[in-house]
Amino acid sequence: MKKIITLLITLAMVLTMAVPTFATDDVAGDTDVVKPAQLTAAQVKALKPSGVKAASYSYTKIKLTWDKIEGVDGYKVYRAISKGGKYSLVKTTTSANTLSYINTGRTTGKTYYYKIRGYKKIGKTTYYTKYSAVRSTYARPNKAVITKVTCPKENCVRLYWNKVDGATGYQIYKRKKGTTTWKNTDYKNDKFSWKYSTKYNYATHMLTTFAASGDSAYSKWEYKVRAYRTVNGKKIYGYFSEPKEYVPDWTIGEIYEELWKYGESLAWTEYEYINADGSPDENGEYIRPRKDGKKYRFKHYKGSYTFDGGENWYGVFTNPEHGPTTAPAGSTYEPDTPENSSWDVLWPERISYYNTKELILKELKPMIKNELYSLHYSNPLYWDPYWDFESAGYSGVDSFSLYIEKDRNSYKIWSLW
Repeated sequence: MKKIITLLITLAMVLTMAVPTFATDDVAGDTDVVKPAQLTAAQVKALKPSGVKAASYSYTKIKLTWDKIEGVDGYKVYRAISKGGKYSLVKTTTSANTLSYINTGRTTGKTYYYKIRGYKKIGKTTYYTKYSAVRSTYARPNKAVITKVTCPKENCVRLYWNKVDGATGYQIYKRKKGTTTWKNTDYKNDKFSWKYSTKYNYATHMLTTFAASGDSAYSKWEYKVRAYRTVNGKKIYGYFSEPKEYVPDWTIGEIYEELWKYGESLAWTEYEYINADGSPDENGEYIRPRKDGKKYRFKHYKGSYTFDGGENWYGVFTNPEHGPTTAPAGSTYEPDTPENSSWDVLWPERISYYNTKELILKELKPMIKNELYSLHYSNPLYWDPYWDFESAGYSGVDSFSLYIEKDRNSYKIWSLW
């Protein structure tokens, strides 16, 4: 019996000791729970909302934002049509975490005034914070976005932008890159022509080239757009888009490479001089295509280098298949230019910044082909294998040269021989 009583007492002690242990664990868990701030009535009344901002959200909407007040139940938003006028409650939120409100149905261009205050219910009574500072704004069309700038033809820029809801029309501004003055396109002394399409939301800027300076077509331009909505005969403007300019789809290095490769790709028939009886003769009075149909190609020539005071002359080519592409150390190199070349300048051509790679090559490739054809047909040094053949073959003249020079925001290109 004594043993049974001792066992019961021991068991009771174990059970009694277990209860405080579990209670302690629960308390520890409660300390991890974040409880809302317990504001008193006096504390609520002393608070004042901060960070209040009012901004247009569309042509019929205004958005209010503010900073959070810890411990309140929500916020009340008030609106008036004058700063000192009567304010009406337009929105009550039910959470301290709701920090914005969009006021819809506003009249475009009409200024509205807003203020907010927080509230908290303690017991059966609702207490309010102080009013915030008054903020005002008006609804306007949204900010336009220029989606792309293209070049439909030489010296022509076309702007595309997004459609802005509620817009009656759009206004386009332009300025020369690097300047500070923007010009509206309807400026009465504007000498640039525009074509505008409301259907596709684009405008085309034709860059006119002035004979005196050539400045318009060869200066960089940037553009910005804004929408407007007409209300009672007055234009209410939206925000300007970010400035944007035309960026070519080419570099001058790419154009240069395309042109010389094209020139070298053209095959030309070799001719020979013949006598009346048809026998080959370098002094023959007739020419004809070679009977074996042999053809040749021009090599693109960049310049020359010399050793020993100029006694030995060597060509520098673009394509390593035809000779050295760089002058070796110790030599004197002279690039082929219109100024120092003994060759004739066939044509100077200006490559405008406002052009596409496709249009540039479409214009210049036929010019190169025509010039090489003229050289090929008129000068036997290019194709007659019997002309000074034993000593120099083609005498090193079966070549052409292209020279490109930077010219403000354009380039000049020459074909030389």
